Amino acid sequence: AATLMLLVAAPLFAFKVPIHLAITKGVLTTISKTVGSNTYQFTDKAIEEVMKANQNTDECVSCQFHSEYHFDGENFTGGSQRLVDLKNQILKDLSGSSPKGAKAREHLGQALHTLQDFYAHSSRVENNLARFDNDLGVRVFSGLTVATPACPGNPAVLGTAGLTSGYFPLPSPCNGSIPANKCRHGNDESFVVLDTCDGINKDSPSRPHFAEARALAVTATTRFVNELILNDPSITDNAKAVKALMGVSTTLGMVVDTTGSMGSVISSVKSNINSIVSGVVGTPDEPDQYLLEPFNDPFFGPSTTTSDAPTFL
Repeated sequence: AATLMLLVAAPLFAFKVPIHLAITKGVLTTISKTVGSNTYQFTDKAIEEVMKANQNTDECVSCQFHSEYHFDGENFTGGSQRLVDLKNQILKDLSGSSPKGAKAREHLGQALHTLQDFYAHSSRVENNLARFDNDLGVRVFSGLTVATPACPGNPAVLGTAGLTSGYFPLPSPCNGSIPANKCRHGNDESFVVLDTCDGINKDSPSRPHFAEARALAVTATTRFVNELILNDPSITDNAKAVKALMGVSTTLGMVVDTTGSMGSVISSVKSNINSIVSGVVGTPDEPDQYLLEPFNDPFFGPSTTTSDAPTFL
C-alpha cells in the first residue's frame, strides 16, 4: 500500500505539472523559424509531444530518484551535464538526411523540464545568480560544496549567497535525513506517505518567489529552443531539420490523366512534372512526401507515395 501511494504521489517535486505544461506550450506557440522564404512554427501535435515528454519527467516514478533530472539535492553538476547531453542529442536527432523529429521532441521535453526546474528548485532567484542562465545547456557547472552551510539556522530558510537547492529524501521529505546545515526542498502536498513542511522550493503560486522563478523559466525555455537548437549552425539553415523538429510535413501531389486521348501530350506532362520535382529537391521547399495519382476516366489509381524523388519520377 505504501508503494502504491508513493506511485500516486510521484509528481510532486518540481513546478507543478500544469505549470510546466503552461510554460512549455506558451513558449512553443510563439516561436517561429524562417529558412529561405518560408517561415515555420511548431504544430499543435508537436507541442503536445514536447509537453508530454516534459510531464513524463515528473510522472515517471524512477525519475524521482534522479536528482539531476530536477536540480535537487545540490546536484548541479549532474543537472547541467544532463542539459548539455540532451541538447547535443536533439541536434544529433535532427542531423543527416532523415532527421528524427519525434525523438528530438521527446528529448526537448525532457530538457525543458530540467531547465525549468533549475529556477523552481535552486537559489538562483533569491541570490540573483544570473551568471548561470547562459550556462544552462552550454557547459557543466557546480554549486556549493557539501561542507558549505546553505541553511544553517533552519533547513527551510535559505542562509547563503551561493548556489544551492533543497534535498527531498524519500519516503519522508520532511523528516528524512539530509546533510548537516543544508536545505530541504519542502513539500506542500498532503499524501498519506509523505509528510508536509516548508522548504526552499518555488514550485507553486503559494511559494515565495514563485512568480520570479516562473518568469525566468519562460525566458530560459525560449532561449534554449531559439538559441541552442534552432540557431545552432547545423540547424539554422536546414529546413528539413527545422520542419522535423516542429512537426511540419508537406506533400507534393500530382494527378495525371492517363486516358488514351492524352497520348500526344503525356510526354510533355511527364517532362513538366520532372521540372517541378527537380526544382524543389535539395531546397527548403522539398516536400517530405510525394504522391502520384493516375486518373483514367472513369477509374483512378493505384496511387504511389514515397519520400524519394527519383522513385516518384
